[in-house]
Amino acid sequence: MIWMTWRQHRAQALYLLVALAVLAAVLVPLGVNMFRALTDLGLTSCHGTLSVDDPCEVGRNTFAERFALPQQLSTLLMLVPLLVGLFAGAPLVARELEQGTHRLVWMQGVTRRRWLLIKIGLVLAGAAVFAAALSALVYWWWTPYERVGTSRFEELEFDLQGLVPVGYTIFAVALGVAAGTLVPKVLPAMAVTVAGFIGARVAVMVARPHFQPAEEARFPLFAESHPGRFVDMWQLSTRVYSSDGQDLGAGFIMCPPAAADAELDRGCAGYQPGDYNLTRFHPASDYWTFQLIETGIFLAAAALLIVVAFRRLRRFT
Repeated sequence: MIWMTWRQHRAQALYLLVALAVLAAVLVPLGVNMFRALTDLGLTSCHGTLSVDDPCEVGRNTFAERFALPQQLSTLLMLVPLLVGLFAGAPLVARELEQGTHRLVWMQGVTRRRWLLIKIGLVLAGAAVFAAALSALVYWWWTPYERVGTSRFEELEFDLQGLVPVGYTIFAVALGVAAGTLVPKVLPAMAVTVAGFIGARVAVMVARPHFQPAEEARFPLFAESHPGRFVDMWQLSTRVYSSDGQDLGAGFIMCPPAAADAELDRGCAGYQPGDYNLTRFHPASDYWTFQLIETGIFLAAAALLIVVAFRRLRRFT
């Protein structure tokens, strides 16, 4: 049974290896160039506080302009777990049921449970290894962006690194398998997989800020330097308040101490010493907690879908 499953899905395994090799061929040279640019632009020591006259601002802007296009790869990489679910998960059972070849296997003394466990187990294991390798590659590739002030908590970055890509991929495959037992035709099963995956991802993304209670911090408008509010932490909102607690609007304002009346070009006119920025955020220390929570959600959903697939399989003859 294991040998037959391998024969059926070795082409898909080859496609995953080729896809990983192609992505590595794109991301590794980009990553090497970005790490080199960090040194050339003097940005290796800019990961920390923000000063009013930020000496790293020019270097950061140059880096952002030079490597803006590679960053758009994040959007394309977001589709990878769904594609694995579509082409490895949805046809896994749906094609067998649609063509009737499952009966031949069951007539050979292979139970439905063993048949499905072996097929799903091998495919899930291969998909998980692929997702883990891709996640590690992207995590390394994204490090220079994080060094210049881009938080790994940001939506695209969070979704492509750490543990969650493995959870997404396993969920997508399990969803495809379950869809194949609910709608035993390949194309409809793929359509259900797309709709279910997108719906689940959007729902969890909306719920993500509430996984942990947010923290609050006050930063004075008039100061020599300010904490690195964009470094590592996940900033949910920032508003400006007067010294007596009156809400002055959204934004984050940094002014030197003597700018209360003079530095109009910095947008400091009308503000007084004692006014402050109030930021709601999740600290960098919550990153792996959020990763574990979201991965756990998708793995639990995948387990539930596999149970549904087993129960549905009993109805077929």
